[in-house]
Amino acid sequence: RAQRVRGGICSDITGCQSDMLSCCECEHFVIDSGQLEYFEEQLKQWEIKLERFSAFPIIKDNAEKNISTYETLIAKIKSVTGGERGE
Repeated sequence: RAQRVRGGICSDITGCQSDMLSCCECEHFVIDSGQLEYFEEQLKQWEIKLERFSAFPIIKDNAEKNISTYETLIAKIKSVTGGERGE
């Protein structure tokens, strides 16, 4: 039932058809602290998109949601690792 997904492990993938961002918010998602740099890069990319597409409400709202998701994941990793790079 468990399967590796980008950024961590899904502890119960049975019947799941989520995309990555839905996966990040799922209760079955177990974060891989070694992927901290990946999550930080994703956060930067969404911040760029937010700035670039701020005049487009749908894209802006999506970017803000994704930024919040990645900030939460980064904070969780740092709380577990003591703020160190994902090791």
